[in-house]
Amino acid sequence: GRVWAQPSASAIRLGKSPAATQAEAYYAEQLGFFKQAGITTTQTFVTRSTDTLAAIIRGDLDIGLTSPQAIANAIIHGIPIQIIATAAVFAGNPPPTQLFVPKGSGLGEDPRAYEKSTVAVQTLGDSQSLGILAWMRAHRVDTTKIKFIEMPFPTMAAALGRGEIGAAEIIEPFAGAHKDEIRAIPHVYESLGLGFAMVAWYGMSDWVNKNPALIKQFVAALYATAKRVNADPSSVDDLLAAFSKVPI
Repeated sequence: GRVWAQPSASAIRLGKSPAATQAEAYYAEQLGFFKQAGITTTQTFVTRSTDTLAAIIRGDLDIGLTSPQAIANAIIHGIPIQIIATAAVFAGNPPPTQLFVPKGSGLGEDPRAYEKSTVAVQTLGDSQSLGILAWMRAHRVDTTKIKFIEMPFPTMAAALGRGEIGAAEIIEPFAGAHKDEIRAIPHVYESLGLGFAMVAWYGMSDWVNKNPALIKQFVAALYATAKRVNADPSSVDDLLAAFSKVPI
């Protein structure tokens, strides 16, 4: 058979959080797609997307992952970044992130019941909080009566159990790890529609424009990874557990 020339190895410094929606590059590394593309990566965990952006601006990282809303907000404020590729896409229920309440909570599918409640999200102003707001406003809820706070995903379930918050937008695998203690509220994200990007890969425009070949290899490896994982999501359960340090 034909022998394909291997591209020369190139290094990329990536920043991401230990959430299921940000595991794509880890899968690409472990499944060999980056190696096939001639790419080596250094992957750094960053708890908050704002910290990833700060590291990219400083030049400590090359590429990060965050919501399109956060990318647009940065651009509006004069930060020269650009989207490289779409990552996790919301295509229908159940999404990888959902609104959860404690199992014994009186809160349910009636958004009006959440008035005077405290709702936790990882980041204010992105699709997590926007999805909840759209769901509530569609039912004419006065959202000024709801307190939204920021909280890291890994701590949300425990905060629900202690009664510190009434509801939380929790992402996998942190939600599944507490499935016996919390209950999902369905159809919240559908208020934003279907087929939208939840997170996207981005970098500083100057770096992206100087590395077109590397970016092309990177995107091709990501999309090959997505095709493989989407065909059999359960096949990467062990990889997700190793990535997030949360049993699946």
